[in-house]
Amino acid sequence: MGDGGIAKYQITISFHSIEEKEYSKFVADLIKRLFDIPIGIQYDKSALSFDLVISRIELVRFCIEKLGLKQGNKIKQQVDIPDWIKQNKLYSIASVRGLIDTDGCIFNHRYKVNGKFYKYKKLAFTSHSEPLRQSVFNILKDNGLNPRLAQKKDVRIDSVKDVRRYFQIFNSSNPKNLKKYFK
Repeated sequence: MGDGGIAKYQITISFHSIEEKEYSKFVADLIKRLFDIPIGIQYDKSALSFDLVISRIELVRFCIEKLGLKQGNKIKQQVDIPDWIKQNKLYSIASVRGLIDTDGCIFNHRYKVNGKFYKYKKLAFTSHSEPLRQSVFNILKDNGLNPRLAQKKDVRIDSVKDVRRYFQIFNSSNPKNLKKYFK
């Protein structure tokens, strides 16, 4: 549902080759632990990215038939978090964590009032799938946060208190996000 896709015979997960190198190791280890299968790496140096590639038709079938994930273009299909995940609090928290780890960011909001500069951290999740955005919004809300839908593609957490609460409840497995938050 995040950075990657499911094709007929392969699953790919995409990473920024500099910012997400450490996170890609976490994801590769997780795949190896769960499925005990080899993982290929495909580099695109011109785009500063690389893909972890898993070529297993049985895994593709499992992800589609058992997990409820979609093969093909996620945006055209307007993918969503499967219901079995949304109906389980722990799974829904883990799912949102994974989505924000791949398609989210922590950023500094800076502004000036009466000549004085202020800044604080905000969180954004971006997707062009309306059902996926709405599910992320609902799961954040169900866990006591006050997200907002922004710019027809984002879910935002704006307040310092809610960003702090996000990391208490959801946390992150992506060192890039942790560094930006704790910096």
